[in-house]
Amino acid sequence: MTETATNASPDWAPSAPLAETVGQLAVVLAQSQYPSGDRAALKRWQPGQPLPLAYYRLWFHHLRREAPGPEWMPVIWALAFGGAEFHQPKRALGEALAEAGFSSARLERMLSAPEDLRLEMFQTAVRFLSAKAGAAT
Repeated sequence: MTETATNASPDWAPSAPLAETVGQLAVVLAQSQYPSGDRAALKRWQPGQPLPLAYYRLWFHHLRREAPGPEWMPVIWALAFGGAEFHQPKRALGEALAEAGFSSARLERMLSAPEDLRLEMFQTAVRFLSAKAGAAT
């Protein structure tokens, strides 16, 4: 039996487990007792580099689950880089970027870029958003 379109969630809505996991990561990384050395190691990560040991500690020690593959590292980098107020679960990243003045042409180039370049462009977008948020406070 297949699910009808009326029962399906919108394509853009994150699945509950995905949203829950991102929320848990954000809470752990925002805690004042989270090791600052681990947070710094996560912030220093760049695409193409090996995953830092802090990545595995985050999953094993703080979330008490097995670390997934490297596809989670850009999300964790963004949460570590952005700080405690960066994650807003009710606000889409595209919406936040638009409100901060990130051009739609830049967003379109990022989304259509090859994966290795897309990760670098994603980091640029996160830095832009973080700088705009910092300037507003």
